[in-house]
Amino acid sequence: MHPQQAQTCEMIRHYFVLLLLLAHAVRGNMSPRVPTPASSGRPGQVLKDEADALHQRGELKGAVEAYRGALARFDESEEPSALSLGHRCRLSTALCLIKLGELRPAIVECTMIVNGKPRAGPAMRCRGLYQRARVLRRCGRPHEAVRDLECATRLASRSGSRTVPATDQAKFSTLMDALRGELEAGTLLVDEVLPDDEVPPAYFEGEDEAGWGEASGVGGLGGLGGASGL
Repeated sequence: MHPQQAQTCEMIRHYFVLLLLLAHAVRGNMSPRVPTPASSGRPGQVLKDEADALHQRGELKGAVEAYRGALARFDESEEPSALSLGHRCRLSTALCLIKLGELRPAIVECTMIVNGKPRAGPAMRCRGLYQRARVLRRCGRPHEAVRDLECATRLASRSGSRTVPATDQAKFSTLMDALRGELEAGTLLVDEVLPDDEVPPAYFEGEDEAGWGEASGVGGLGGLGGASGL
């Protein structure tokens, strides 16, 4: 197959799998863009602050609802900071879902950060890749998890430590080493099996990363775990 045809086929598969993931989220009533009655008409920042407080108290289901309500408000906003705040809400939603053991919905949230439009900055995409790798590891998909960590490492290297903190990059390496050790020893622990048709598409690296910065505040998450400390 001609290289250009192969790239076109890969892009088609990329968007097809992303659509499948979104369809699973909608069927499970997990759409992050539908505001709840409690969030309708309230400022996104207020809802995010409430969600952060719920998250810190361990009230994870309430935090997920509040983060999704905040995300819906940020999606409607034209404020310059709305995009980065929306991505932070999505990452926090994924962290809550991981703690709740809702692994497949967590993959959907991470994939929206990694491959969604409009694009997140490189630091946020690296964090989405890292968190997705954690979930894929628990879903019996170690090779895909390694793939995501390799992508995060390359993206971080191109972006520099001022954009992707060294502490984040160290976590990529630690998880990579653990995964490779488990693969060699055959000691993988699987919490939930992920079907082939729900495996998320690879991060598409063919786009120019130049010009991406974190001036909007995404880089100030305080590390991969955010408020949760993961």
